[in-house]
Amino acid sequence: MDDREQIERHGLTLAEVDRQLALLRDPPPPPAVHRPCTVGDGIRRIDDDLGRELLRESDEVVAAGRVCKFVPASGAASRMFQQWQRWLADPESIDPERVGSDLERMPFMSEIESLAVKRSASWAVSQAERLDLQSVLERIRFILSAEGAGFAARPKGLIPFHAYGNEVRTPFEEHLIEGAEQIRSGDGRCRIHFTISPDHQRHFESLLGDIRAAVESRSSCRLEVAFSSQDPSTDTIAAAVDGEPFRLEDGRLLFRPGGHGALIDNLQSLESDAVVIKNIDNVTTDDRRETTHRWKRILIALATRLQRRVFACLDSFDRVRAIEVLRDDFGIDFADRSDEQIFDRLDRPIRVCGVVLHAGEPGGGPYWAEDGEGVVTPQIIEGAQLDALPEGRRAWPSAPTHFNPVDIVALLRDHRGRPFDLSRFVDERAVFVAKKSLAGRDLLALERPGLWNGAMSGWNTVFVEVPSETFTPVKTAEDLLREEHIPRT
Repeated sequence: MDDREQIERHGLTLAEVDRQLALLRDPPPPPAVHRPCTVGDGIRRIDDDLGRELLRESDEVVAAGRVCKFVPASGAASRMFQQWQRWLADPESIDPERVGSDLERMPFMSEIESLAVKRSASWAVSQAERLDLQSVLERIRFILSAEGAGFAARPKGLIPFHAYGNEVRTPFEEHLIEGAEQIRSGDGRCRIHFTISPDHQRHFESLLGDIRAAVESRSSCRLEVAFSSQDPSTDTIAAAVDGEPFRLEDGRLLFRPGGHGALIDNLQSLESDAVVIKNIDNVTTDDRRETTHRWKRILIALATRLQRRVFACLDSFDRVRAIEVLRDDFGIDFADRSDEQIFDRLDRPIRVCGVVLHAGEPGGGPYWAEDGEGVVTPQIIEGAQLDALPEGRRAWPSAPTHFNPVDIVALLRDHRGRPFDLSRFVDERAVFVAKKSLAGRDLLALERPGLWNGAMSGWNTVFVEVPSETFTPVKTAEDLLREEHIPRT
């Protein structure tokens, strides 16, 4: 297969591949970050009275069936278990008593032990030395390996997270339950869309078939669950360190998934006005979900309230009012712009993003930064983007007051009810170039502008402070032992 045929099979063109190679050789400059957003300067704080108003408004929006849930869920669980892999490579670094005790408390251990007994694993047959080094290593190896439970290759969405007595739930199940309770329409519909790897779709569908009736009965809803995957045309070509195309041993070009920014196409495909976006691993238990529900409803109502103001300006254009809305609602100063520019700036997708107080988590935060058109607006800037800033500009951007937990309400239709072309608002310069390796050879990998930073750069954005209890991610296996992942009853 020659290069042209391989490129075309990916749904790409020679011009697009040349563009990607140029970005790998000469990455664009880092974002022009002005300052972190803070409460009163880019971040809103909702008081109790306004919160109650918005909760009442949200009931109408949700009942009308306007809301769909979008869950990026294609990630493998391998990152959860990186420390465990290091222990297998360096057993002397393990404290067997502590690690063995933690293993006993993991929510998936009942599944693991049942499987081990079926396969006559030595550590399952002999219980006498459960906390000695060899037993701990054998259990970790069994949990991760394909010969055992194969957790290292499972998608994170199908790893058991929460144990309710004899019932153990994956985050996939928790998202179904959360969605059924949170966005169920007046006629009982609950629409949830998961982006997954095609290799795992049958496993998700199988689990859905097993639990659908129970979830629908529990919440008096009718689940409408859809799955999609990243299109191969969003893959990006890899380059060798000299900037030339990276080639496999047989001479073929290497293409890699384009990162979560490629999911903007999946979001575009949704037939919905309002979409709530939340990562697969950000779930909690039944008894701690009330705060999450309350604030999701507040964000939904605030987003649709902003949308109504914008639509009123666009339906009957009033320059003075439009300038006020841009300034007061979105922090954009367009007083010196033409009517056409003001109209265009209002006529965009809206997103309302919950942000929590920063507690040292790795990832993105809210900043005032220049978008792809050079306009200073509220933006989500990732840690990797900040790392690329010149040395003299790192001191203050590296310490934002808040963190983006990917708690987003996105409004995807214009004032005439038509879906926006989301590709129009992507900042194509906001790419990531990462150093990777394959079979011992170094390479350069290109990731498309991230879904909630570069891919949404041109959206009209509002940040809202939400309680930290709404942010309960699982980045490592040990996070499953935090109190927010242990049911109280």
